[in-house]
Amino acid sequence: MCEVNHEYRKFVTIERGRRVPYVRVLKVIYGMIESALRWYDLFSSTLTGMGFEINPYDKCTANIIINGSQCTVGWYVDDNKVSRVDDDVIDMVVDEIEAKSGKLTRNKGNKHTFLGMDIEILPDKKRAISTPQHIEEVVSDLREEIKGDVAIPVNTKSCTLSDKKAELFHKLVAKLLWMTQRSWSDLETGVSFLCTRVQEPTEEDWTKFVRVVSFLQSTRTDRRIMGADSSNSLRTFVDASYAVHTNMRGHKDTKLRTKSYTRII
Repeated sequence: MCEVNHEYRKFVTIERGRRVPYVRVLKVIYGMIESALRWYDLFSSTLTGMGFEINPYDKCTANIIINGSQCTVGWYVDDNKVSRVDDDVIDMVVDEIEAKSGKLTRNKGNKHTFLGMDIEILPDKKRAISTPQHIEEVVSDLREEIKGDVAIPVNTKSCTLSDKKAELFHKLVAKLLWMTQRSWSDLETGVSFLCTRVQEPTEEDWTKFVRVVSFLQSTRTDRRIMGADSSNSLRTFVDASYAVHTNMRGHKDTKLRTKSYTRII
């Protein structure tokens, strides 16, 4: 940009040894707050115009009764899920949405990819969730040989990482955090600790991070199974690390799960 127009050079600053330009955006860019809000207004008004009613507790879910049965639309930006007992009504709803927003990519059946997650509806109506693509990205971005299998993700004052390595650490920990909320809850205790170290990570933090990725590589084919055999039987699991920080703070991870929660390999 600076080579094309030298005027841009005065807007460039140096951050962690890299040149970064700061500019004012004159048009809406995908991913910005204004863009998301405008899309939400357009999509939600399209659905309400079709007779849908927005759920008051979840503003990205809408319902309508058609021929005595409920049809539900859930969406996250431009990723949508339409469910009903028969396909004909689903096709009709999607056709009408397409008429307002343009051509959509459709996928039906028991296997779907949604927001980076591979989701499969099992015969017993439970859901299997996995994120293999993101695991491959983390392992690939690490560019460091990972040796052997690891059974648990975390192993309970070293030098500070270089700026380049610290930036990679921050980037990949953010990816791990995304996965913990969707398919890899086993990582939550380890990743919650790593998240506290992204500002000034050390070589010791890097070693712990590599161990987490080693665990991921060892369990990359696992899937998270979500379902319930009974709503009357609940169990609570607590995982805690006491006084693991220099300021004597610790970590705690509490979960409430049905007895049917499991992981398959």
